[in-house]
Amino acid sequence: MKSLKFPSLVFVENKQEIDQYVNACFCVINELNPNEFLQYFNNSLELYERNYIISFSYKLGCKYSNLLNDDIVNGELSKKIDVRSNLMSTTLERVKYYNYDKHTSFIPDFVIHTNEPNRKLAPDTQKLIMEAKTTPYLTKKGFYWDFFKLNVYLNKLKYRNAVYFILNTPKDKVEMLLTSYFSKHYYYDKKQTHRFSFIIQESINSVPQIYKLQKK
Repeated sequence: MKSLKFPSLVFVENKQEIDQYVNACFCVINELNPNEFLQYFNNSLELYERNYIISFSYKLGCKYSNLLNDDIVNGELSKKIDVRSNLMSTTLERVKYYNYDKHTSFIPDFVIHTNEPNRKLAPDTQKLIMEAKTTPYLTKKGFYWDFFKLNVYLNKLKYRNAVYFILNTPKDKVEMLLTSYFSKHYYYDKKQTHRFSFIIQESINSVPQIYKLQKK
């Protein structure tokens, strides 16, 4: 019996090979010091994800104003998306909701898109969308939900790039979670594989690395 071949993470050594918007995000993450966002929660020191993303957004806008030009950046922007396709709705039921409205609200952590009120949903206007996880306790369901959302954004909103930023989780665990997601046959848009990037920073004191999702 042949083993299943799922897409896997491939390290990007030459940063010129990636989209300029993805590279800009990676460079800002590389410059941010996660220690500045540590706060006490229930007597334990943890990174405050919301403050991190706010600082990330501000720094990206300042440093890459020429690249962004007429683009706008948003954090936690609610989007209503129709998820009635069979596999999409089945996955949603299994990883998040048992009962859901046909138009479900999704709230990505960060987006870059063209500043046009009537912009068409297309890669030339929808530049980048990102989900982030900074907790050292990344669960299967938490990972499944974020990765599912990124697939939905690519398929329904036509984003050029989908970035999953993961802090405080080893790359080996991320690969294990990816394999688990694929093995359950959850929703995944195979045509959009090349649009996925993973930025993984294994601890608050380690150097972030960038990976592309690649078919085997």
